[in-house]
Amino acid sequence: MSTPEPLLLPVKAVICAVYGTLLERGPAPDDAEEQWTLLWRANFQRTPRMSLADFNRAADRALQADATLASARGVDVPAPYWPAVAAPLLPELAGLAPDAAAEFLYTHAQLRRSVRLIAGADTVLRELSSRGVLLGLISNGHPHSPVELSLALHAPFAPVESFIPPAAAHGVFHGGEAARELGIFTPPLCFWSFSHGFGKPNLHVFQHVATRLRVRRIEPHEVLMVGENEAGDLEPAKKFGWRTWLLAAAADGRQNAGDWPRLAQTLGLAQPDSK
Repeated sequence: MSTPEPLLLPVKAVICAVYGTLLERGPAPDDAEEQWTLLWRANFQRTPRMSLADFNRAADRALQADATLASARGVDVPAPYWPAVAAPLLPELAGLAPDAAAEFLYTHAQLRRSVRLIAGADTVLRELSSRGVLLGLISNGHPHSPVELSLALHAPFAPVESFIPPAAAHGVFHGGEAARELGIFTPPLCFWSFSHGFGKPNLHVFQHVATRLRVRRIEPHEVLMVGENEAGDLEPAKKFGWRTWLLAAAADGRQNAGDWPRLAQTLGLAQPDSK
């Protein structure tokens, strides 16, 4: 494989997608149904009204219905707010304290799939941050997504569910060691779709971040968007004049493409440990 040419102009801000770029999804736990039962007993003192598989199907239908309603109102790429969608599906949540309800939904997310940090991302992000490069995020995630990312950065080589007891996960939002991991990102440059009601590739997402970059006097050519999806991540970024990097396992001869170690080499950074 040929050595990529270093990016010629200085990069002052790197904006990353989250799932598929920083976090990779894996299979659900083998004992997910058993854990679902334990979750209900711990929170509601009863067995589940429906199986985990049935609830997941109901959840997907409800999310789609909410998105369809928003689309009918004219919202481009609507992003349903999952806790509100879940409320009628799980009226039992109304009897829990807000933090406990959030922890229940976080734990449910961990029963649908596993999540871990993609190899090399941690070292590259920290090196960029140490050099004064501003870091931002653009994610079509749910409220549990910042928790997952924070925990993954806190312990990059273990599955997220092993970092912290599920009942304590929501505490990431309220301080603690893992919560500080998100401090490498500049909050105004972080767009979480669940907080806005719409997501990428809606160009308003990128306009939102681009405006905040302009406030910091960062020119479009000084911004690098890193994502694994051409249509959802990179094509909208190009419309704003940002440079782009396609996060992929292999470059396959493409320019501005490859894994995190290849990006580090292209940016002239120290090589991350990709074990």
